[in-house]
Formats: sequence, C-alpha cells, structure tokens
Amino acid sequence: MVLHDWDEETCRSLLGKCRAALPEDGVVLICELLLNDARTGPAAAALMGMNMLVETEDGKNYSGAECGQWLLDVGFARVEIVPFEAAGANGVVIGHVT
Repeated sequence: MVLHDWDEETCRSLLGKCRAALPEDGVVLICELLLNDARTGPAAAALMGMNMLVETEDGKNYSGAECGQWLLDVGFARVEIVPFEAAGANGVVIGHVT
C-alpha cells in the first residue's frame, strides 16, 4: 500500500530494487486499491486516486494490469492478480522471481 504515493517511473524503480534484492524463489506483493483495466472504477479505488492527486505530488491509483506489466518489465518471471475485498485494498498483484 505504497505505490499509489508515487509516479510510474518511481514505482518501476522501487520494484526494480525489490527484484534485485530478492532470492531466486522470492516474491513481491503489491497490495492496493486497484483500478479496473479501463481505469474507471471501482469507486473506492477511483476516489482514492483522486485523493492521491490532492495529497501527493505525483501519486495516483493504478490498475492491476499496470502493476503487473511493471513487474514483468523489471525482471519478474510471472505475475498473478488476486482480487479480494478488505479495508483499504481490493487486490494483490504478486510478482514471482521464477
């Protein structure tokens, strides 16, 4: 629940550092209020995205597809997106090193 604080370039940089630090059987979890692929909802994620525009310099909410692509771009071998409903998050994007 931290990537929404940053712009895309910074998110990619942070995930690249995670990839470099992980062992060959490692994983990274991105737990966020994820937007749908059209970036039109769900409402909680869209509203949090608006909040990030006001509260941070470059933050916004991202879709699971966007986060998954970043993981692949920085060297993760496999990505899973697992939706769920919880306070403050509606899904997790899992990047697997192998």
